[in-house]
Amino acid sequence: MIEPDREAPNNPQDLAEAELQQELRSMFEIDTQKYLQDYLDLVEQLRSSSWKTDILSIYRSIHTIKGGAITVRAEGILQVATLLEDLLCDLCYLDPPPPLKDGHLKKILVEAAELLASTLSPTESDITPTLER
Repeated sequence: MIEPDREAPNNPQDLAEAELQQELRSMFEIDTQKYLQDYLDLVEQLRSSSWKTDILSIYRSIHTIKGGAITVRAEGILQVATLLEDLLCDLCYLDPPPPLKDGHLKKILVEAAELLASTLSPTESDITPTLER
């Protein structure tokens, strides 16, 4: 979840900064939704024949989201993106790639995207149990 500003700004400079931060947060949410859709599209097209290229493309989507989360201080998204990025990095080095026909890996990657998307909502709950799973 993106932390809202805790108190109303008192001077014009603080007000301008708060407005800039709000605009950055809005842009981040839009960009994150786009990169999540790219991620999901790539997961659906995951193939053994192009394993490394596919996983690296998926990784780049998450890495971009992670960078944006750092910029706007979106801690929940940063946590999930960091763990997902680590998983994707490990997957990149698998040779041969894991079996894809059973759909198990795709299911895990889609669930991870759903968890990441859920951290965008203002009703974010504690995601630690899910991350630990």
